[in-house]
Amino acid sequence: MEIYTDVLGVTSIRATDTFVSLGGDSLSYVECSIRLEDLLGELPSDWHHLPVASFGEPGRRTWHRAVDTTLVLRAVSILTVVAGHMILGPSMGGAHLLLAVAGYNLSRFLLDVEPARRRWRAAGRSLGRIAIPAMAWVAAGMVLFDVYSWQTLLLVNDLLGPAEHLDEVWNFWFLEVLVQLTVLLMVGLSIPFLRAWERRRPYAFVLALVVLSAAFRWEPLQIGGWFNTIHRPHGAALLFLLGWLVHRSRTPLTRVATTIVTVVALAGYFREPRRDAFVIAGLLLLLWLPEVRLPRALVHPVAMLAAASLSIYITHYSVYPVAEDHLAPWPAFAVTVAAGVVVWWLVSRAARSVVRSIRRRGGSGDPPPLERLRTPQAL
Repeated sequence: MEIYTDVLGVTSIRATDTFVSLGGDSLSYVECSIRLEDLLGELPSDWHHLPVASFGEPGRRTWHRAVDTTLVLRAVSILTVVAGHMILGPSMGGAHLLLAVAGYNLSRFLLDVEPARRRWRAAGRSLGRIAIPAMAWVAAGMVLFDVYSWQTLLLVNDLLGPAEHLDEVWNFWFLEVLVQLTVLLMVGLSIPFLRAWERRRPYAFVLALVVLSAAFRWEPLQIGGWFNTIHRPHGAALLFLLGWLVHRSRTPLTRVATTIVTVVALAGYFREPRRDAFVIAGLLLLLWLPEVRLPRALVHPVAMLAAASLSIYITHYSVYPVAEDHLAPWPAFAVTVAAGVVVWWLVSRAARSVVRSIRRRGGSGDPPPLERLRTPQAL
């Protein structure tokens, strides 16, 4: 049970518990899945819905391994974000693709959680893991370097800050939009008739939201012009909702329909064909190939980048200007990415130490062993 208690910070686990029921989300999914596969071999694609007691003996190991496509997209996207901001290549829309992946994962890990009280707790944990590090980093920047503003600190600059994309004021638009859309979604699905519709017709429900969101591409409905619109919740919601739609596409017919909707909705979205194509390709890869096979040697580096993507995003704005002053472009890029990974590693370890300390102080002790689990020491 060690992997589950270590990664998720839970104090007790029952034989019937699953990764999702224990509060797992997209941030903890990466590390938990990789550590489980290191121990047990290849996992079924729906392992996060399986009771912990159903895991058996380690399986056969091969030179390649199936990896969740969201991990690959997160790793590639964050690298394109950093490279684009450092002018090492063209802007590819990596942050918008990350937003689509976030919508996919929200549907996968959160929307099916019942009852509403548990769903809100799970959402609160996920939001805290996003907002708290970002707000702490911004607060440090305000105190130490006199950068950022109270709007950025509260993650509302996209709504209340200046319209001009100058200096650092819009650096955290992606996190602002992600937090705002998640809260809006949770509030909306707390309304009984909307929740009932989403439960009865999950695909039709999100498809209707996609159509509604796409209306903001129409110029009269844009607020603050096209460029601001795609960096604000009403405009960027289209990517988030398309990711959600991809996850709800469970049949060949809905996958074909989602393919058409994705291409039509995003064609011309960025007014740059290259960026349109990159984001569309990422969504269609996720739709039609939810897992990809990678050489085993690449699995851990890809997973590490995916797991650290939030930290890399938060820190890179502060790191790369300093790195560029002392290094050639590509070494500066490597240092910038590595700095985000190091911050992620340190914060993760510190958070786990705090959880263990609280657990010991609370006297909960170790959770009871699961009789049906053949490798109880590991999960």
